[in-house]
Amino acid sequence: MSDVMHTLYDILHIVGVALFFCGVMTSMLWLFFAEKWRVGALRTVVKWARIINMVITLPGIVLITVSGLFQSPRTGGLFSQSWLVIGLSLFALSVLVWAIFFTPHLVRLLRIARNPSNPLPVDFFTSLHRLYFYGAIVLILPLGTMFLSIFKPILW
Repeated sequence: MSDVMHTLYDILHIVGVALFFCGVMTSMLWLFFAEKWRVGALRTVVKWARIINMVITLPGIVLITVSGLFQSPRTGGLFSQSWLVIGLSLFALSVLVWAIFFTPHLVRLLRIARNPSNPLPVDFFTSLHRLYFYGAIVLILPLGTMFLSIFKPILW
């Protein structure tokens, strides 16, 4: 792989990381602040959080995955370095939590918020607080990946 292509994949990888983190953090922060200060805005914020999840977070995951796969031969392959194996595992776990728990709770919030009943039912807030929990996991796991990707420790 040429240096130009490697640089391009690095840029795409960093853009993907920014999209991924910004998408999840923006969704969670908007929901958190809407819950704390303007409960009436929660219905609108849930709709926009779902859009952000699909338009920003999902492309970030795709960019990280594709650019990472294209860069892996430069390090000897996906399973050649201990830091790469653990980092990839943490990222995969984060994406699984995002897909299996975070996104379904966001969809559930949207479905409940579409019901015009006032005030929002207790189920909404239960699901919202679970979304915060899963969102924190989705954000914390890739921090380990970022640490490993920057410092590249030899772990075995």
